[in-house]
Amino acid sequence: MARAQRVLTAPELANPNKAMLYRMMNVNGYEAFYLKDVPSWAASAEGAAAADASRVYVSKWRSPAAVRAAVAAVLTPGGFERGAAWPLAVFLDAAGNRVLPDPQLWLESPERLRVFGKAPAAAARIALSLPRYPGWRASLDGSRAAIAPWDGLFSSVALTSGAPGRPFDLRLEFAPTAWAWRM
Repeated sequence: MARAQRVLTAPELANPNKAMLYRMMNVNGYEAFYLKDVPSWAASAEGAAAADASRVYVSKWRSPAAVRAAVAAVLTPGGFERGAAWPLAVFLDAAGNRVLPDPQLWLESPERLRVFGKAPAAAARIALSLPRYPGWRASLDGSRAAIAPWDGLFSSVALTSGAPGRPFDLRLEFAPTAWAWRM
């Protein structure tokens, strides 16, 4: 099973959103609206301010924040380079440390994911490098599960008691929240 990860387009590229044409999950680019936590995450990844009113400008793709966000490659005017990164879904212990082995992840579509496997004994949560946009819903083993914040911008789901060592099935689905259209 392939590891779903992100790419970072260098800020000097003219059109970072073009990565979407190739179905790349890009860290940088223009957004009409982004979550209020994006500038803080970008600053933690860059070590300085790295976002303005409409665009994210992260360049340090090997920073700890970018590695946790599953940024596994950089696309620059000079080419493409790969590096080590966390996958989109990992186990965390009660202190927030990564616990191996990682769960399996199946991306049915950008708005429908499945995380499954056996939780290691020390695992307390499943952390997902999915921004916590309103509209994400989770179910763990068929029951609705709460989505909590992780790493400032991202999502996590607590494993139920008794989950470590036994199979689990976490499903996440995104349905945009309603926007009122006024004329």
